[in-house]
Amino acid sequence: MEEKEKVSNLQKIALGGGLGLSLLTLGFGFYGIRQKIKRNKIEKEKIAAELQLKESELAFKKKELTTHALHLAKKNEVLENVKQKARELKSSENGGRGYQQLIQTINFDQQDDKNWENFTQYFEQVHKDFSKIVKTKYPDITKNELRLMALLKMNLSSKEIATILNISSDGVKKARQRLRKKMELSPEESLESTVLTM
Repeated sequence: MEEKEKVSNLQKIALGGGLGLSLLTLGFGFYGIRQKIKRNKIEKEKIAAELQLKESELAFKKKELTTHALHLAKKNEVLENVKQKARELKSSENGGRGYQQLIQTINFDQQDDKNWENFTQYFEQVHKDFSKIVKTKYPDITKNELRLMALLKMNLSSKEIATILNISSDGVKKARQRLRKKMELSPEESLESTVLTM
């Protein structure tokens, strides 16, 4: 009887120890799961914060790009007005040499590639690899056609594009037609939609 009691007590101790060990393992497992959930939550919050920061930076760059495009347009508009005034000056006073120097200065400034370099930098930050994609798809695209496509990608009107490129509205129309032809677009396909999807 005593032996049975000893065995029974040993069984109870072993069972209690096993149960305690199981509870301890379960507790550690639960703690580990909670810690993992906590880490995942912190990681998700970190990713969300980074994403929000990138979205804010992109919105800022888009605003900069628009401001830069408007600056180009305004500058060209002002220079065109100055050219017109210079022409009026030439016809009223016979100051041909001064007039010619003024026109050359304005023409040089209107075609200043530095402004376009800055514009291109802002544009590429907002629309990553746009130029590469276009050049891969259409290797024969010229620098001026790429500029037109960039302005179309910004969803600007023909009037705004004409001002920025310093050409007439008819010039924009012709440039669009040449671009459509080069891109081999059918009459049903929209040039704007095609450019916007790149």
